[in-house]
Amino acid sequence: HEHHHHHHHRHHAHLHRDHHGHDQHIDAQTSDGDDGTIVSTSSEVRSHLAPGRVVKITDGGSEAQHVLDSIKPGTTVVVHWDAEWHVEGAAIPKQLDGMVTNKEALVIHVDIGSHPPNWSFAMEKVMRKPESNRQGAKPVLKDGRKWPCFTVHIAPDLQPIEVLAGTHAVNSVRKLIASLPEYSADLSSLGSDVYARRERGGNGGARRTPGARTEVIGQEGDMSIISLEDVVAHFPRISNGAVDLREQLKTFAQGKKNLCILWEEDGLPLKVVKALQTIVSKRPEADNLFLADVTVAANASLGKALGVKR
Repeated sequence: HEHHHHHHHRHHAHLHRDHHGHDQHIDAQTSDGDDGTIVSTSSEVRSHLAPGRVVKITDGGSEAQHVLDSIKPGTTVVVHWDAEWHVEGAAIPKQLDGMVTNKEALVIHVDIGSHPPNWSFAMEKVMRKPESNRQGAKPVLKDGRKWPCFTVHIAPDLQPIEVLAGTHAVNSVRKLIASLPEYSADLSSLGSDVYARRERGGNGGARRTPGARTEVIGQEGDMSIISLEDVVAHFPRISNGAVDLREQLKTFAQGKKNLCILWEEDGLPLKVVKALQTIVSKRPEADNLFLADVTVAANASLGKALGVKR
């Protein structure tokens, strides 16, 4: 399952001060000219939407995507699917407002009943038609759980990595947001930090360093040196479902790179392992393929959220 962050240009970031002394980001995008030379164009990066607050939307999925595109890539975004027929949910918006203040997170409030585009968006992502045909029956959640409902996203991805619903959902959201860093509005450090991470290759320090054997294969091209077990061990694993994926996506989104997950059940077929062997020998630096065993409980629910069918 692939998370797309399409950017066709390589980015080089420059920080410079304007005449007021404010930091500004200039993004120099390089692209190939007709004669193969590199042409450099410079355009000011629009500043990101600040996190730490609730944004209300009325125009459904397209507006939600616009918000996700406007915030710093890698930011955790919680969508609150607010169903007015869930009376106990009336206090939730205020609670969320308190939780998210000064946090590196954003809450998108979707008032389902008041705006037709929001209704369509909710039908697409989390709810389905009522089970009974009686007058006034209300839609239910696709997975059969009870309201309230929240989905967790990593900007700029509209595909949720987790659906939180039912009586404990508000607590789960509180825990998630509490675990995130404080948001400091010091833009100079914030911006350069994002770029520093991108320069390092986008995967922070989370990744194991490839061992010497990888280097050997890179040089010798001798496929027999590395055993099949070692090939599989070379790739990082998602073992804690959405929690792991969330951490990785933050980093990959900041580096504007795709992240691929290879889902497996009871080991990998030989031809897949051979394909992995080729990747290790030809592209030892590739760090964006993760293995996930669908039989691990936390991964099973992540798989379900991502639409991976067993």
